[in-house]
Amino acid sequence: MILTGLFLSLTIALGSAQALKVTYVDGTVEIQAANGWRPLDVGSAVAPDARVRVSDSGTAEFTRGAKHFSIIKDGTYSIADLLKGSAGAGQQGVGVSLAGKLHSVVSGTGQTSTAVGGARGAAQGDNSQNLTWMDDQSSETNATVLALLNKGRYHEAEVEIKKAMDDSQEDQQKQDLQYLLASAYYGEGESARAYRTLLAMTDDPQSTYYPDSLILKAQIYVDNRSYSDGLTVLKPLLSGSSQAQYAQVGYLLAAMCYKGLGDNGSAKSALSSGYALDPQSDTAKQISKMQSE
Repeated sequence: MILTGLFLSLTIALGSAQALKVTYVDGTVEIQAANGWRPLDVGSAVAPDARVRVSDSGTAEFTRGAKHFSIIKDGTYSIADLLKGSAGAGQQGVGVSLAGKLHSVVSGTGQTSTAVGGARGAAQGDNSQNLTWMDDQSSETNATVLALLNKGRYHEAEVEIKKAMDDSQEDQQKQDLQYLLASAYYGEGESARAYRTLLAMTDDPQSTYYPDSLILKAQIYVDNRSYSDGLTVLKPLLSGSSQAQYAQVGYLLAAMCYKGLGDNGSAKSALSSGYALDPQSDTAKQISKMQSE
């Protein structure tokens, strides 16, 4: 009897350890039950064999141990499939490219406060004109946040960003801070929350972090196997008008999208185009690695 009780306790403990925990919900997120669908709330436990339905432009985030799993589009999902599909997400190095690109903004040419404040100037080659709206305080805040992001101190960056957002009076600065907040969320593994934050941004090609936001959004689509959406987002970066560092990362992401869609010819072409932009860059090294696979 005692052994039976111990066995049952162990079985329950193991089953509980395998469950996922809901950590973020936006829109309508439900779980299939015996008598229909019931709402899922933050903190709910979800079994690995459950089915989840997302609607009303919803998103959801789940964790199991240190791993994060996200849903960013409406539909009905098998948690088992989600676990399988997420096994390789984010493992192809584009997140590293993004961090490296941000680092180049912090420590690259043009160490003035306005140059440090954003990537648009680097992309368009004119920091002094493009970032004149930034005062010393906002520039210093952006530089601090970028440094934290590049050191992988994402939660600290999130705290700094939220404090700055509370104090911000400028619409443009709020837009910049939203992108940086999305980057912090993504670094923490919270893709769904990062995605919602990006969607809240104004889609303005003249905004400071516009190309960066496209890269991050496309990365999230790749991680979630929404490859067609990823290609759509990347179009402005591959139009020939983007600065090379953005276009090169864009081609790498596009290759991942094409590969996910089974279009190996287009994937190979994208990799070749990206590599040719700057064969000496860190992104080119990742392209070469993908070409050899």
